[in-house]
Amino acid sequence: MQGFRQQENKLLWESNYNKLQIEPWGRDSLRVRSTSGTEIRDDLLSVLLLPSSNTDARITIEQAGATISNGALTASISPQGVIRFSNTTSGAELLAETEPLRATRIPARSFKAVSGDLFRLEVRFQAYDGEQLYGLGQHQHGRLDQKGCTIDLVQRNTEVSIPFLLSSRGYGFLWHNPAVGRVELGYNETRWVSCFYLPEATDVQTRLQQEYYLARNCDILLEDVGNAESAQMGLESGVMQTMQLQDGEVMIRHALHHIQKWVDAPSVKIALS
Repeated sequence: MQGFRQQENKLLWESNYNKLQIEPWGRDSLRVRSTSGTEIRDDLLSVLLLPSSNTDARITIEQAGATISNGALTASISPQGVIRFSNTTSGAELLAETEPLRATRIPARSFKAVSGDLFRLEVRFQAYDGEQLYGLGQHQHGRLDQKGCTIDLVQRNTEVSIPFLLSSRGYGFLWHNPAVGRVELGYNETRWVSCFYLPEATDVQTRLQQEYYLARNCDILLEDVGNAESAQMGLESGVMQTMQLQDGEVMIRHALHHIQKWVDAPSVKIALS
């Protein structure tokens, strides 16, 4: 099938061998999946929690394109399959894929077959003047704002890769992909690249290794959350006066920066500047 269609609360688009699926996933969030394979699968390894069934998803399909909204976030898809994310209330653009250039015809999402169902994937987004990007884990380059950096999506000693970005434009972006790759946060475009995919387990040993890897990462995340909650309780009780933050905890630092900005500002106008 070509073009748009709705399946329950999911918006689907298909053209030739390219398939795209967008669905609500939690509050004010959308999950985007794309493939050049035969179908988008739900049985692959995932670290995402199952979403609540109580979502306020709205889907419209017209000749000029289709949209899906979930709370404060709306995704619009052109007839060519290019995605644009915007604020549902104001309509302001938050993030958009790049339009294919006529000279090169490079699509926003490109797949290069490696072997079998494995692909090398590149996804391109527009870059925005003045945008600040935070997150991506803990790295040794000493920068809080990741704009202009190229970050390898691989775990190394003293390098912690967490493929989540928080933008000053008011959105968060999770690259939910087990591949080794990189993200290029250039001033002309943003490019996410996956060079190696975790193959599907074909025997018990491989499946056990994958499950162990997933459980280990979940344990690390739960430990970090527990430490943060304990520190917060200490601050609220007065036992602790300060909280030591690592470079990777940029969302806390970003929130603290804006809170301090409002506290120090003599007027609302200056606080919003």
